[in-house]
Formats: sequence, structure tokens, C-alpha cells
Amino acid sequence: RTTEWLEGLLKKSGYDVTLQPITFENAISQSAKLVVKKSSRKSNTSYVPGMPMLDTAQTGLSGVSGRLGQEGEAGIVPLVHIYNTLDIKNRRLIMKSREKLQNMINSGEYPAIIAITQGGRTGIAPLNVNLSHVRQTPVILVSSGFGNWLEMKSKISNPVTIITKIRRVSTTTHNLIAKITGSDPEAKPIVVLAEGTSWYQAAAERGSSLAVWYAIAKQIAARQPKRTVYFVMTVGQELDYLGLRKFLNTHQNLVQNAAPWVRIGPSLGASKPQYIVQTSSS
Repeated sequence: RTTEWLEGLLKKSGYDVTLQPITFENAISQSAKLVVKKSSRKSNTSYVPGMPMLDTAQTGLSGVSGRLGQEGEAGIVPLVHIYNTLDIKNRRLIMKSREKLQNMINSGEYPAIIAITQGGRTGIAPLNVNLSHVRQTPVILVSSGFGNWLEMKSKISNPVTIITKIRRVSTTTHNLIAKITGSDPEAKPIVVLAEGTSWYQAAAERGSSLAVWYAIAKQIAARQPKRTVYFVMTVGQELDYLGLRKFLNTHQNLVQNAAPWVRIGPSLGASKPQYIVQTSSS
């Protein structure tokens, strides 16, 4: 596993390493499908594969049924397009689409919601979730490849059924906190952050960033730093920054005193990386 592997490397470089446990109720997608009925005949039924949004309720085996429609139509199962792409020019569109979905879920006006995920390529793009707050409106994520077809069906109020199954299980994971003590105890410490998790295999998104993070850590250890330096790999960014929240809550001294904080962001090794340098206002 990545955490244990990095723990060993950092210890060899001279760091004091702590694995910080985080226990939470995880959600595992077991099945999800959208049933679109063209008529009362079973042969005229289509099935669209999907993924449940993990911080919403599951439907049960019988599913939740209604007529396909658009946002604002009372009692219907609405379509909403969610944008998810590395193109930073569309960041405002991404945020607005996600805010719209959250508002629809929280309104309680719909029996269920179908979210069509739009990205750089056709497919289902999972959405980051907050597993500590499960909402009661089921949401199924489906590929943009079905978008035009579902839009057409929504215009004729086609009957649909959403079926999702989610297993919730207590899970323990770990942040990795590596510390090397500086020669000057009066100097303010430095914190270097990176994330260690993703929705899927993440050689480009996370692996390349962790490689850079570790390379910096190794060089700093070799130079015997003046400041104390913390290298922190947090987990659960996709789960409302689960690991980062835990680290901040348990290291208030660093929140108040560390200067600076440096974050090694994702996708440094992506085929089309977009390098961004962002700083705080202070």
C-alpha cells in the first residue's frame, strides 16, 4: 500500500513518521441502473448503467419511479448536467452545475434525480461527497454518452425507475505525518501537503504528485534544515477532505504558527497537465 511504502522511505531518509488513524462509515457502490420504459411491453424497456451518488439514500430493490422531466416540474425525476473537467477555463461552469445539483437534492422536491456527468471524454465521473451527511433524495450518475437520448426522453415524460444499492461499512484509514526537526527551535515550521487518494487508480493524478512530494522531502532531509518541516499526506479528499480536516483539528499549533504551508497539487504527471501556482492573500 502507498502509505506503508512511503512510511518506509521517509524513515530511511531520517523522518519521524506517524500514521494518524481515521475511522468513518464508508460507502461502497454495489449496483445502480436506470430503467427507461418505452411502453408497457417488457421488450421496450432500456437499461442505463450508472453509479449512485454515495452521500444520498439508496432506493431499495424496487427502486424509485416517476416520469422523466426537467428541473422545476413538480413530482418528476429531473435530469441535471454535471460538468467535471481539467479545463480551468470552465471552472465557474463546473461549480455552478454542482451547486445546482446540491440545491435540487436539498430541496426535497424530487423523488430521485439523474445526474449526467460531462467531462473530457464519455463516461461516468464520480462526485466528491460528504459521508457524514446522507441526504434522502437518491441520485444516480450516468454517462454523458446517454445525455442526448435521455434529454429526448424527458421531452415526452418517459416513465423511469432508478435503482441504487449502497453498502455502508465502518472503515479505518490513515494520514501520514512525517517530521524532521530543524536546527533552530525558534524558527516557524513549514508544512508540505499532498493528497494520497482518488476515485480510481491514480498514477497521473496522485502518483506523480507524491513522487514530487517525496523527492522534496528527501532533499530537505539531506540538507539538515534550519526549520522543522512536516510532510503530510492526507486521505479522503473526495470525502469532504476527511483526512485534511482530521489533521487540522489535531494540529492547531501548526494552523496558528506554521509559515508557509505548501500544497503539491494533483495531476503533475497527466498527459495534458495544467500547472497552476496559487497563493493566499496573506
